[in-house]
Amino acid sequence: MKKHYKVLFVDDDKRYAEPLIERAYSEYQVDLQYHDNWEEAYAVLADDFDLFHAVIIDGKGKRTSDSKSDDMSHVLAAISDLREERGKGQYIPFVILSKYFEVRDLVDSIPFFEKNKEEDDLFKFLIGEIEKTPNHKIRNRYEEPFCILEQHFSSIETGNLYEAIKAFENNSRTENTLNSLRKIIEAVFRSLHEKDDDLIPYGCLRYENGRINLKWCELRLTGKTIKDMKTGAVIIGSIPIVLPDHLSLILGPIIKICSMGSHQGNETNISRYTLGMAVFGIIDLLIWYEAFVERYNNL
Repeated sequence: MKKHYKVLFVDDDKRYAEPLIERAYSEYQVDLQYHDNWEEAYAVLADDFDLFHAVIIDGKGKRTSDSKSDDMSHVLAAISDLREERGKGQYIPFVILSKYFEVRDLVDSIPFFEKNKEEDDLFKFLIGEIEKTPNHKIRNRYEEPFCILEQHFSSIETGNLYEAIKAFENNSRTENTLNSLRKIIEAVFRSLHEKDDDLIPYGCLRYENGRINLKWCELRLTGKTIKDMKTGAVIIGSIPIVLPDHLSLILGPIIKICSMGSHQGNETNISRYTLGMAVFGIIDLLIWYEAFVERYNNL
């Protein structure tokens, strides 16, 4: 599986940016998300930090969409914002790409690459820096589930898996760790419903608080009938078992563990190893999901 790197690219010269975007993707598997001013770019980054692997900043550019001209206030604001994020534990590599050497002299601590001459060096440098980041070290160790998430799901689920694995490896659970894992399970069930309503029927998604009924989805995939707990009346009939035997056995306990996140105080009371069981069980679920989707698409 080829790795792709998503990089925030800020430059007010669209004529320069467009061919560079195409070249970055075709030659280096770097997906440049382009913005012509820093204010808009930073808003996108702050909204979903884990979506991006690096930032490229023009030396002279527009600080806001209303800026009348390009100047160095743009890059100084960007450096300040990105350093502030690092202070909050949000690390992301960033470089300057410019033809103005006075910018390099002003911020000589930031890697600088000359426009129209050093783009190849820039992409090679960035990929090397990205591979050193904590998230990419995790990605390299768990490449298969991350490739599945990146191909089939949103960056939100990818970020949730990063957080859960870091919590397991560093023994640093927070109040959101189990909720992050639960959201991955929900995303898998929702995707299965979208592919085949007979597999996960709409009734499994209707729940009083707007969330997926994880227990009903589990019963459905493990070939069980869904009944009313009070009357015993059948609500949703059974289908043949979809999951392999080992997932049928562990999915229920994993869902129970991940649902503990909705009860205050339970997050940090579980052991690191119980959390690990949930993390690796969900990784197994993702691997099964990709194989299932591949078979489904070939029918």
